[in-house]
Amino acid sequence: MNLFDLEHNKVVVKPEAILVKEFKAIWDRDTSKHKEGALEELSYVYFRMDYKSVYKQYDEDARSQKVINDVITKKTWKPDKLIDDACRKYDELQQTPSMGLLKDAETALDKIRSYFRTVDVTEDDTGKVTATLISNVEKLGNLIKGLSSLREIVEKEMSEAIRIRGGSKTSLREVPGRR
Repeated sequence: MNLFDLEHNKVVVKPEAILVKEFKAIWDRDTSKHKEGALEELSYVYFRMDYKSVYKQYDEDARSQKVINDVITKKTWKPDKLIDDACRKYDELQQTPSMGLLKDAETALDKIRSYFRTVDVTEDDTGKVTATLISNVEKLGNLIKGLSSLREIVEKEMSEAIRIRGGSKTSLREVPGRR
């Protein structure tokens, strides 16, 4: 999927993105000449949902709030139904089978991180909780290696999806709207 791009630290909306009804609805509700509001809201969608977003390191709730704080200029802005629909559509359009597995693994990793933050070994009279914690910590290296491997597979899959006929890639000069 190449409907949004990041150029010079700004999200650029490709014209074909506006053909998708969920993105068009956001675009059309902004009646300003330069579509600043629509661009901010579509930037929110991009940064919140794109698999390569710099905000992907945060869990879902924290990511949404961080993007709002960093991207949206209107102080009282909150995602509404149009934004939620656009987020779901963006997620759907970029989804591949391996990406779905990666997302599930990352969700599980967030739960494991939460477990490590909340486990209390000070009340472990028998030592079982501590032993389990140590055992789990020892296994984390393999978990991280597995996630890295899965990310590489997703990256390869996504780069192959961008290839054009004949097995070549588009150069920067061939991408419409870039100069």
